[in-house]
Amino acid sequence: MKIETFASDSDGVWKRFLVYRCPGCKSRHTVVIEGPGALTWDGSYDKPSIEENLVRFGPKGSTYRCHALMRDGMLEFQADCSHVLADCTVPVPQLDEAKVAKPLFKVKI
Repeated sequence: MKIETFASDSDGVWKRFLVYRCPGCKSRHTVVIEGPGALTWDGSYDKPSIEENLVRFGPKGSTYRCHALMRDGMLEFQADCSHVLADCTVPVPQLDEAKVAKPLFKVKI
């Protein structure tokens, strides 16, 4: 399994991110691992763990929710997820390196 990192200096504030493809949402998720708002990462690229809960919401007005824990390279999706992987545990999937070379979005604090 492989995940990637990138840094962004939008608005002059540097952050470093872990990036992975969520198999439930079918989209990329990012986790701040360095800089303002950073979560606690164990430093592993092969079997990463993040201490905090990973929660993503759909567009404004949507009730969509993705809620997981990342432990030892596994995503433990919680029961309150909106997608079909709720209550399932799956490996964090690999990302295509070519797709991670550029920042995915601008960071605003």
